[in-house]
Amino acid sequence: MRTIKPIYLLFSLLILIFTACLKGKFSSPLTIKPGQVDSAFTNYFKKQSGVTAAIGARSLTLSDGRMLWLFGKSHLNDFNTSTQKISCNANAHNAAMLFAGNTISTLNNGNADFIPSNEVNTWFTPLHAYQYFDTVFLFAKKEGSSIQNNKTYIAKFQFPSLQFLSIDSMSLSNTIYGYNILVDTAIGFCYIYGLKNLNPAGQNSVCLARFPMNNPYSTWTFYAADQWINYAQNAIPITQIPAENFSIRKIRNQFVMITQDAAFMCNEGTNIYSNIASYPYGPFLNYTKIYTIQDKIGSVTSATKQPTIHPEFTSNDELLVTYSIDGFDPCQTTCNNNEDEPDYHRIKAIRVPLKSINPSM
Repeated sequence: MRTIKPIYLLFSLLILIFTACLKGKFSSPLTIKPGQVDSAFTNYFKKQSGVTAAIGARSLTLSDGRMLWLFGKSHLNDFNTSTQKISCNANAHNAAMLFAGNTISTLNNGNADFIPSNEVNTWFTPLHAYQYFDTVFLFAKKEGSSIQNNKTYIAKFQFPSLQFLSIDSMSLSNTIYGYNILVDTAIGFCYIYGLKNLNPAGQNSVCLARFPMNNPYSTWTFYAADQWINYAQNAIPITQIPAENFSIRKIRNQFVMITQDAAFMCNEGTNIYSNIASYPYGPFLNYTKIYTIQDKIGSVTSATKQPTIHPEFTSNDELLVTYSIDGFDPCQTTCNNNEDEPDYHRIKAIRVPLKSINPSM
């Protein structure tokens, strides 16, 4: 033992010296920053003409490189340059903008809805869209005082003019499809997500279907526990989401879903979450809070909803996500003399690091 001990001590000393020499040679553990406001992109939606404010931004890259943006309830041409404010109430049920390079144009004809209604006292809220050669198929939800919200509507627009052509409906077992559309050109199908027995204020069941991308009016099949079936009524929900607050896109071979708390009210529903899956039908795992909405007047937060992924604008390993705010009533009144601050009713943009959604991204 007397001969081993000095060798052992010498070996231990060498390890300590070696470790000390390496100190500072390795980078510290990766720190993932939280989601941040994207002020530059938010400014795209600050217009004094055309769409001056809106909720519910959906984007579609067209085959000629232009970007189509779709909105729900919108303010059109109501910006008062002297007061720098807009009307308290929206004057359109839906709207569309077109980004072509540095040129941004509004596609509505005056203050008319981009998707015209085919019945009195009804209107459409755009959901999502896709393009197939000379046609843009835009899925929408029909609304109005007597509407039951139980059909899937498809509006057609001619490409490249984006002129309205027609609108048709499909009855698919009380499920409104079209909230998210994923085009798979390899198999020639569109995956499409819908909400069954819609409850705008509570939990909703997400169903998945698919159809040939060249014809959304042909035979659909519906996902039901590891198989595709022919009957919409037998579709089995793939997950539950709060209200209508979800967006699903394919990002780097992963299917990313983001959701938001259900309430569309001031002082409620400010957290945004992410999930990931390996397949369009899930399972969606890794439930993570990625952002807390900070739009406030003092301690009052605005009514917020509809977080939406825009994969076309991914940069620096950060995902672009938009959400909508629509005022602070009834917690705090901001409408005075029939005018309101436009930034209280506009689209907001944030950047979310991909690694905060999935560390392997």
